[in-house]
Amino acid sequence: MSNRIRDAFMEIRAEEELKKNTLAYLQQISLKKSNSSSINKYRLMPAVAACVLFIFLSGMGVVVWRQPVSYISVDVNPSIELELNRFDRVVSWNVYNKEGAEILKDLSVQGKSYTEAIEMILQSAEMQKYLKKNGLLEFAVASAVNGKEIGLEVGIENMAVYGHYESECGVTDMATAKEAHNNNMSIGKYMVYLMLSEYDETLTIEDCRHQSMAELHDDLLGYGVSHHGHGGMNSVSEESTAPVSDSNKGNGRYGQSGHHHRH
Repeated sequence: MSNRIRDAFMEIRAEEELKKNTLAYLQQISLKKSNSSSINKYRLMPAVAACVLFIFLSGMGVVVWRQPVSYISVDVNPSIELELNRFDRVVSWNVYNKEGAEILKDLSVQGKSYTEAIEMILQSAEMQKYLKKNGLLEFAVASAVNGKEIGLEVGIENMAVYGHYESECGVTDMATAKEAHNNNMSIGKYMVYLMLSEYDETLTIEDCRHQSMAELHDDLLGYGVSHHGHGGMNSVSEESTAPVSDSNKGNGRYGQSGHHHRH
C-alpha cells in the first residue's frame, strides 16, 4: 500500500516537472521567434520605404503626365485644339465644330508629340478636303509654362507641312486662352474675333463662330488689316474701307495679348 502511494506521488511530481520544462522550452522558442521577427522587420524597413516612395513618385508622375499646361489650336474651317503636358505630348483635345469632330473621330493622337499629332491631323483625308480649297491654316499657341509657347511656335513653323499651305502661327497668353475656352471657342479663332471687334463693336462671338478662318481674314482685309507680323495688326492698304488709326495698330486687345507670323 505504501509503495503505491509513493509511486503515485512520484508520477505527479514528474508530470509537474515535465510541464515546467515544456513551458520553459516553449517560452524560449517564442522569444527566439520574436527576436528574429524584429530583426527581419528592421531589415525590411528600407525595402518597404523604397516601395512607398516608388508608389508616391509614380502617382506624382501620372499627375504630371496627365496635366495639360500648353494649348495648340488648329483652325481652317474644322476647329481643333490640342492639350499638351510638360513633355509636349498630347493628353487631351477639344473640337469646336462638327467638322473638327469628324476629323478626330478616326485619329489617335493621345500620347503623340504635338508635331506628330499636327501632321496626322493635316494629312487626314477629311482635313485635306478643306486645305485643298485654298483654306487658310491657322495655329495659335498658349502655355502656362513661361517661355514654352515660343518654343512650340518655332516647332510648328519648322514643320515641313507648315510650308505646304498658307499658314499662320500666333502666340497669346493664358488669360486670353481662358477667355476663348469660356466662350467655347478655339484660341486661334478667338484671337481673330478680338481683332475684328476692334473695328466693329457690334460684332459678337456667334457672328464668328461658324465662319472659316479664310472668311474671317477676308473680313479683316475689309478693314485694311492683315493678320501677320509681330504685334498683330498691320495695314495692307492706304485706302481701306475703314482706315486703321495709328493709335489702334498693334495696340488693340489682340495686339496686347499675342502676335502672329504668316508663311
